[in-house]
Formats: sequence, structure tokens, C-alpha cells
Amino acid sequence: LEHAEWGLNLAESNLEIMPGGDYIQVQLEQRGNTPSTPYMTNFGTGWNISLPDGSLMEPGQLTYAEIYVEAPSDAREGDVSLLEVRISDAVGKGMEVFQIPVRVVGSSSYELQSSGDWFISSNGGYPLAWIENTGNDMPQIGLQVSDLPEGWIAEVDTPVEFSPGEIKGLPINLIPPSDWNADGFDVTVQVSHPNLAPETMTLTVRSSNISFSSSPVLWSRV
Repeated sequence: LEHAEWGLNLAESNLEIMPGGDYIQVQLEQRGNTPSTPYMTNFGTGWNISLPDGSLMEPGQLTYAEIYVEAPSDAREGDVSLLEVRISDAVGKGMEVFQIPVRVVGSSSYELQSSGDWFISSNGGYPLAWIENTGNDMPQIGLQVSDLPEGWIAEVDTPVEFSPGEIKGLPINLIPPSDWNADGFDVTVQVSHPNLAPETMTLTVRSSNISFSSSPVLWSRV
């Protein structure tokens, strides 16, 4: 008697995907006793997937199927979805639903920006500068200020932890010495990310009667 059956092997599959979308590869086995073509359809209600067209397979034959998983662009590191793929032959024989768990991997990126000069009063001041976490992980970022003249103090509140999509002002209070002559100069701010190369920003320090006593950068999630 004609017998239709299919198997899906995930043992050698990398089931980690990038945010926004990625391919996974699974092993498909023809377990029936007559040549047949597998038909794969999305059975679940999770993330969208794109399935390949099947080709004729002999009994006992193995092949690899590439499945495109459309993970949300704002998926965070560690997010999991259980895909369900239904496989049968052309007339529905041997129909079975297979579950494929996929997990979103970390993708690190950030943007370092500023606006204008760094205004400092006799009490110090914070810069109008900020970091946006454009990745999907939650890194702890370090900050360091260099090229400071003698007598200057940089109070840096680090490490800074960011949620995906979050924007934070640089928590750096620059305090001048009492004998500062009010001349301007440039300083370098270095950002250290655990997964990325260090990045630097040059800011010009200017004397002012008023300055920010905390970071002026405000952020809220819409």
C-alpha cells in the first residue's frame, strides 16, 4: 500500500535569527514508500514565514529547506516564536504539523550625537549630547572624558544601561577649577560598548553664566 510520511530534523539547524528577518535551514526527510513532492504551508499564528516550493523526493531521501522568518524589526534579543509548518503531499496525504522554535539574537548598534557647545558655569555643567540605542540588546555603556586641562574634574555616572530604542543624555558633569580664565577648549568623550569598537566625540567647552545642572536630554517612549 502507498504510504506518505515526512520528517523534519532540527538537530543541525541554527534557529537563531536577526531582528527584522532571517533564513533558517531545516532537514526534511521523505519517509513514505513512493516518490512524492512535499507541500509546506504556514499553520501557526506566530511570525510570518516564507516557505520554499517542494521538489520530487524518493523514499528515504533527505533535503534541506530554507525558511525565511519575518521577525519584527523591533524584536528584542531573546524574543522567541514557535513556528508551525504543515507538510503533506499534493493531495494531503501524510499531513503533519511540525513546530520550530526560533530565537532572536542580539544586534548591537548605537548613535552618538550632540548639539552646540558644552557650556560651563562656575558650578559646572552637563552637555547637550546623547546616545540612542539603535540595537535590540540592553548594553551597559561606559563613558570617559579626556584632554581636560589641569584642575578640571569630570563627574561621570557610568555604566549607563539602555533599553532598545532608548535615548539618554550623557551623564557627565564637567567642573572647572576656581582659577579658570574662561578660555574655551576641546575635550574628547569616548564611548565604550561591550560588543562594539569605542567611539569618540569632540566637544568645545565654553564659559557661560548659566549651565545645565543635569542632562537636558529628555526621552519618552511613544
